[in-house]
Amino acid sequence: MKRSFWIAIVLGLTVLGWVLSGQLSPQQQAKPTTNNTVTAAVTPPATKVEVKTFKAIDMTRTLAFQGQIVPLRRVHLRAETAGSVARLMIAKGQTVKAGQALLQLDMADRQARRDQAIAELQLRTTRLQADRKLYKRALLSDNQIKSDRAQLASARADLQRIDKEIERTVIRAPFNGVIEQRNVELGDYLRVGDKIFTLIDRSQLKLAFDVPQQQIGELHTGLAVQGKLIGGGSVTGKVSFIAVSADAASRSFAVEALVSPDDAATNANPPLGQSATATITLGTTRAHHLSPALFNLATDGSLFVKAIDVRNRVLALPVQLLQSDNKGFWVTGLPETVNLVVTGQGFVSRGDVVAPTFVSADTKTTQ
Repeated sequence: MKRSFWIAIVLGLTVLGWVLSGQLSPQQQAKPTTNNTVTAAVTPPATKVEVKTFKAIDMTRTLAFQGQIVPLRRVHLRAETAGSVARLMIAKGQTVKAGQALLQLDMADRQARRDQAIAELQLRTTRLQADRKLYKRALLSDNQIKSDRAQLASARADLQRIDKEIERTVIRAPFNGVIEQRNVELGDYLRVGDKIFTLIDRSQLKLAFDVPQQQIGELHTGLAVQGKLIGGGSVTGKVSFIAVSADAASRSFAVEALVSPDDAATNANPPLGQSATATITLGTTRAHHLSPALFNLATDGSLFVKAIDVRNRVLALPVQLLQSDNKGFWVTGLPETVNLVVTGQGFVSRGDVVAPTFVSADTKTTQ
């Protein structure tokens, strides 16, 4: 029993020493605990971009359309009575005055019919006078006097009718102008309604052009118009007419402006039908002038530009196009003064913090 007791004690101490030696091992104490390891986050450097400051300026808004020079009036003179052409007083291209005789139709039997109408009128006048004397003596009824008066009025109407027909045998110019076209020759027989002449009024010119329905709402009469003629020179004036309905085929609206040559000495009479670019001044507005390289396309199809705020964060600012020129586009929608990313904008997105370098106004704008 005594020997067994001591053996048990030795075995117990051995086991205890082995356990304690494992817990107190220097290697075990020096080994780091993997579960308590902390990894430090690495912040990437801010993207370098070039930024330019843009300021809004007053811009004169204009719209441009293609048109042509047309006369103030163009009318087709037609026959108002039938007959053969007896005399032609003018030639094509000739300048005429208002009231000037242009053509004479053959009188035919018109003079004879007028003589007959005069005789009938005289007869009816004499009969009424005689019947009035008899009426005063109670030898005629009141109905007879009324009948005489009706016949006299009919005779007067017949004379007026033949006088008007004779007047219509002479075709006269209704206004000062130029004979643009002559459609008859001596001896031609004309029926009522046949075209004889085309007369144009060049006392005032018009610039005529068509405006798409998307832009017609911006126009009104009185707006200033300048026309640049394709053959050189220019005209100026104001919008005088805007169609109330669109053309059925093109869906555009006809617009006209009364214009005059800018240089009367060298361009007094620009050729009719000459093409011209009509530029209409709409007014002045505040806008920014930008290069198209700065524009970005949103998913909904709208345009925006990339700017930075005071914290150097990238902003996406929507813009609306007003008009363009050979140097860029005029836009609205931006603050009065704005810092836009002009180089490196393709590498940054909205919300990114950037490292900006400000460039001068004459630095080339790139994407």
